[in-house]
Amino acid sequence: MLKSILKKVTTKALRSSLREVVYESRISLRHCKGLWLSKQYQSQKNLRLHLACGSKLKEGWVNIDLNKRADLTLDLREALPFSSESCAVVYCEHFLE
Repeated sequence: MLKSILKKVTTKALRSSLREVVYESRISLRHCKGLWLSKQYQSQKNLRLHLACGSKLKEGWVNIDLNKRADLTLDLREALPFSSESCAVVYCEHFLE
């Protein structure tokens, strides 16, 4: 019912923009959770980061993605919460295409 009312009183562009706001809000919440969980890695050195891992997790690595299965759910458009020289290897496959 609400959906049909909104369809009548709003434009297609506005509905699309609102969907984007909801989507970005969900990403922001996951990112905040990931930032909180990343504190466990702050004192570690020689980290091996697997960026944009999706559902393909690597054992012994810190798997980072927005996917809920990842070790850290971080938005890779934002700065990573690791100190300088804390990472030994950063692996990323099929993220930048």
